[in-house]
Amino acid sequence: VTGAVLLSASLALASRAPSLLAFQLIFGLAVGSATAAVFAPMMACVTGWFDTHRSLAVSLVSAGMGMAPMTMSPLAAWLVSGHGWRTSMLAIAALAAVVMIPASLLVRR
Repeated sequence: VTGAVLLSASLALASRAPSLLAFQLIFGLAVGSATAAVFAPMMACVTGWFDTHRSLAVSLVSAGMGMAPMTMSPLAAWLVSGHGWRTSMLAIAALAAVVMIPASLLVRR
């Protein structure tokens, strides 16, 4: 939950950055930290769920995390071409909040 909230908030904050340096710092540190706050706990959680085929489960989680850029990049490009980068990043922040926060509540130990 923390990672999902941090990701949404940091994307929204980066969309309002007043300078390139502020954008780079916010995006690099905050979004990077949020990604780490999602990835590491999910890996740890999945390893506890499976006794057999644990390596397959971890591989699928890793592949799923790799699918996010592949699916979000075309959406981001389409949004930027029609609405500009600030509005697009704010929309992606809202999408992340709407999808990831409820999904994170479904994760059990």
